[in-house]
Amino acid sequence: MFDTVARPCFALSDPVEDETCWVECRVNWILDTIKTVGGGQRSYDLSIRTPFYHPDFPVIIMWSEKAACTVIAKWFFHHIGLLDDALGHARWIHEYENEVFKSRADYKRDCLAAIKSGKPIIKFTRNPYARAYSGYLETCNKRVLHHPDHWSTKTRASILETLTGSSTELEHAYSFVQFSQWMADQPAHALDMHIAPQMTQIEQELNVDVVQLESLENGLPDMEARLGLPSSLGIEAVHTSSHHHKKTTANPVLGSRILEVGLPVTRRPEFNLFDIKSNMIAASAAGPALRAIFGSDFEAYGYDDAA
Repeated sequence: MFDTVARPCFALSDPVEDETCWVECRVNWILDTIKTVGGGQRSYDLSIRTPFYHPDFPVIIMWSEKAACTVIAKWFFHHIGLLDDALGHARWIHEYENEVFKSRADYKRDCLAAIKSGKPIIKFTRNPYARAYSGYLETCNKRVLHHPDHWSTKTRASILETLTGSSTELEHAYSFVQFSQWMADQPAHALDMHIAPQMTQIEQELNVDVVQLESLENGLPDMEARLGLPSSLGIEAVHTSSHHHKKTTANPVLGSRILEVGLPVTRRPEFNLFDIKSNMIAASAAGPALRAIFGSDFEAYGYDDAA
């Protein structure tokens, strides 16, 4: 029904090869490390991409930005009976997630205790090529013209500063290939969490069951069957996200060309975005840069970097 990639727990001596989802977007993802406390007892830093935990939910959920995190949050709150409260708090689910649910004084302590007790942990992952393209589309969203503090606006400004020497005019276009090459030229810690690698240090210290989103034929309802949860199939409030873009199918030749053409920020309603498949990206000029950036994701999560 779906595939998972299981990884063993690593010892400390072993080599160590997101209003919102973006609240800590400039935090160095490398700082998601293990902290050692007195007496040799190990503690885990849960401040970066804080997992979803509830005592009545069968697993702890690890996640990444641009890997269905909005739908995953809604799905989780639905199953613990808090989705109505969350959507009543704010339309944007991550406001409830960060301002209410995960801000409780004992939340991280209880999550940590559950981790140490051996509660199962899963992580939803997305093909690095597809995730990078999704990140690119967000930096080309017309939102960037109206929300200067949004992660996509700041990222777009940095890219244009590099490409043109100025970030004053945000409507200058750049291609996905240029976007990818820009990312490859940045220090890993400087990348926003929405486009930084999914892999974090803490995962290498735990037994984490990796669930590739692409492997779920019916989406999250497949996980419900696996976890013994009631089906949420057909519940629109759970399975929709404002991040989703309507796309038109592109053949490989067209897809390859589209990746080298700049995407306008202001677009007429009839404008067609193309559905660019991972294999098209892998074979494009963006491929080498993305393999360099996301090598750890390809390896740890079992994705074929040749797509």
